[in-house]
Amino acid sequence: MKRLISLIVASMMIMPVVAQSDTRIQRQKQRESQARIKQLIRAGWEVIGGKETIEDAVQSHFDKLIKGGDDIIEIYGTANRVKTTDEGIAKATNNAGATYARQQSSDLKGRITSNVASAPAPSEIEGLIKAYETNLRDGVKSIMTPSYKLMRTGADGSMEVEVYFILSEKAASEVRTRAMESLIDNNQYAKAHSAAIKEYVKAGFKN
Repeated sequence: MKRLISLIVASMMIMPVVAQSDTRIQRQKQRESQARIKQLIRAGWEVIGGKETIEDAVQSHFDKLIKGGDDIIEIYGTANRVKTTDEGIAKATNNAGATYARQQSSDLKGRITSNVASAPAPSEIEGLIKAYETNLRDGVKSIMTPSYKLMRTGADGSMEVEVYFILSEKAASEVRTRAMESLIDNNQYAKAHSAAIKEYVKAGFKN
């Protein structure tokens, strides 16, 4: 009984701390959203489709980030000098997936060369990382959820597009695992050091 009471008291002490932390995160996100809104408007961006304002689009996006907590991250892609918004959205989507895969692959490369014993020759590492990056790039696009899409027209008449996505880190971890498993199946070095590589891939890239 005493132990139960102690646990209840301890939980009551922890709850205000957690609530304060959540409040601070929400306030920080709100400040970030307001700053982004001002920046986008000042830079001449417009929401593609015209059904909502930049204020509404950005605020809704940050609400998703807040609600998702640690599991939800933001990624975005850009496309320059496109002729149509559809072309821009497609290219920006590819750019977002490629950027995410490149970040993850660069981080994995650094961990392998720094921490795995008997690191392979540079050429072998490059081949290994390129294969992982390709697998990951193709996989991550299927779990990227578009949040809002922007366009603006330059002085020369060319169009620029940006697309912001939300990404579940849990789902991304599963995609990284599948990309890693394919890598291990087809690469002797990765197979020999699979335990360490699995650990690095599971951790993922940290901003």
